[in-house]
Amino acid sequence: MDFTKLNPDFNALGRLDYSKPVIDTKNTIALIALVAAVLSVVFVFLPWFSVKVSMFGQSESASRLGITTWYGIIGLIMALTAVAGVLYKQYALAFWAAVICVVLGFIGWLSYASLTMDGRTATADDIKLAANFGAVTIGHLGAILFFFSSAIAAVCSLLMATGRKIDVNLR
Repeated sequence: MDFTKLNPDFNALGRLDYSKPVIDTKNTIALIALVAAVLSVVFVFLPWFSVKVSMFGQSESASRLGITTWYGIIGLIMALTAVAGVLYKQYALAFWAAVICVVLGFIGWLSYASLTMDGRTATADDIKLAANFGAVTIGHLGAILFFFSSAIAAVCSLLMATGRKIDVNLR
């Protein structure tokens, strides 16, 4: 495998005609990469951290969208970069942007965030402590979906950047 193909060509980025993005419907791998990268953009707007507290037959829940965290904001920028990389056939750039998204999705998957419920703010440490005692249910749905869609975009972009051919017939 020629790893030099994974170096983004920044000179080519300056020469691109940005008014003409290309959606290659005949290239299944590129199409999968595009769909996965677009889904990564969408998943930033889902809850990356949610808490559900159930006591005495009552339940309260609160969540925090990915876009409200530092790793979600960077994830949005990198996911948009991956989309642009696929649309303009800059697969090395799309690959590295998607790899960064995978790392940020993993951070989001493992992180705790502070939340406000009924005017009270619970710190991340308080929530982690409550989770250790089983008093709350923690969810990371958006971060998990972001992680997996970014991983798919990264693998497909890697295949496209290195010129690997895989016969995928979805018909």
